[in-house]
Formats: sequence, structure tokens, C-alpha cells
Amino acid sequence: VVLQGLPGLLKKNSWEEANPRSGRKVRLLSLDLELAQPSQKVIQIGACVISVVDGKIIDTFMVYVNPYEKLSEEIISLTGITQAKVDVDGYPVQEAYYLLKKFAMKNKASKNSLVWGSGAYNDSQHLYKEAKVEEKNFLGHRVLDVKTIYQSMRIRQGKTTKGGLLTSMEECGLKFEGRHHDGLADAINTAKFWYYLTNNFKTS
Repeated sequence: VVLQGLPGLLKKNSWEEANPRSGRKVRLLSLDLELAQPSQKVIQIGACVISVVDGKIIDTFMVYVNPYEKLSEEIISLTGITQAKVDVDGYPVQEAYYLLKKFAMKNKASKNSLVWGSGAYNDSQHLYKEAKVEEKNFLGHRVLDVKTIYQSMRIRQGKTTKGGLLTSMEECGLKFEGRHHDGLADAINTAKFWYYLTNNFKTS
């Protein structure tokens, strides 16, 4: 398990002053999964915890998950996750779920994780369903979809809404840090982008 701190992000906002309950120091979990294809089995979980007050990344989490199947060359190339990483370093998916839960509870993260992209299905529900745990999903059933926030802004601006996380960040003048399609890097950048968008939402 990789647990490490990261430097603060962007400018401090006025959230604390505007919210009388801000003494709780609300923290959100940003979540990203990498999946095998075509089975859609989880092979990596990346997550980080971000402070709503000042946008600082408080802690990070990453584990590989063993899908107990051969990875395709396309997925290895896309994610950089090798067969050896999942075979040797990968946890069973249920154990990985509980490690993520422990991480979230340690950092007192709120439910409803940040994700990039959500429809009828999202990363929180995907992990919960695959883990087959006999308890309620500790992340709840709703998510905060950063892609939807971005698309809403673009619609109001009369601009195209197409694009992945990396392209969307670049459209806003932000640099994607780390390797695209790495679970941890995607989770961190999703959190960064959420903080940027919610502090700079403009319609013109």
C-alpha cells in the first residue's frame, strides 16, 4: 500500500468563512479504478483525500488488485500495469476494498467520492459490486462527478464538452501531473480539477 502526502493545491478559498459548520474540515475522497478488458475486473485502485477548505491533498492510497486472469497487451500499454504487478503485488479485490475503507476512515473522508465520469455505473459502485462484501458500501451510492461539473461549465460557455480528464484540464490551462491512466495519478488530478472548477466556475 502506498500512503504519502502531497503539496497544497491552488489558492485558498472562502469556503471556511462562508460555512458556519466548516469547523468539521470536510474532506473528500477522490477515487479512480483501472480495469482489465474485456472482463472489467479491477486491477488498480487509486485514491486521495482532499480538503474542501484549502484544496490540499492530505493523503494518498494505491493498491494493485489481482484479477486472476491474463492482462491484454493493450491494457498493459495503456496503464503501465504489468502481469507481474497484479500477480505478485495484487490483493484480492475484497481485501483491497477493505484497505480503501480503512484509508477513508483514517482520514475521515465524507461519503460520495469524487470521480471522473459517471452514468448508470461509477467506480464506487463497480468496486463494491466486484468485492461482494456483506455490508453497505462505505462510499454510499452517489458520487460527485467532476466531468459533469466541467461539462456544465462548458455548456454555459457555448463550448464543446468532449474530452477526457487530461484534455479537459489542458483546456483550462492546468497541467496533468503523472501518468495518465494510472489510478493514483488520475485520482489526484481529478481532485485538483474539482477544486479548480469549484473555485473558478465562470459562464463567460
